[in-house]
Amino acid sequence: ADPAHAGTVAARPLVSLAAGMLAGAAAALASQPADVLLTRLCGSAQVSQLSSCVIATGWAEQLRYLASIGLRECYAGLGARLAMVASMTSVQFLLYDQVRIQLNCAGPVPRNDAVGACARAADGARKGATAESGGDGLCHDP
Repeated sequence: ADPAHAGTVAARPLVSLAAGMLAGAAAALASQPADVLLTRLCGSAQVSQLSSCVIATGWAEQLRYLASIGLRECYAGLGARLAMVASMTSVQFLLYDQVRIQLNCAGPVPRNDAVGACARAADGARKGATAESGGDGLCHDP
């Protein structure tokens, strides 16, 4: 195993979880107003079937309704939704990544640009090049 990749291989599950959390949070933020609209218009006890739920017929009516309840109400309950959607999405990202690894179709572990630059600088220093590495074998910002 390449020691330069050891940290990135170990961090891969954490990266999957973090990416899933961000994706889930973005999805929850984007879909919250529409979910509030659906819940407010169809969430009454009188509606027993979704087919009998009549949502405002056009975009203009839906936007007018959302404007009438206000931005604060459009995002009511966002905390619980963020926790639920972000955690579910992060687990899905992690499972997907782990299945790809087990099936050997995950591809190489992407190298961090900083790690790659340091590796190139160290290689250049070993070969006697001083331009990129500064001549001391340490990584310097380009």
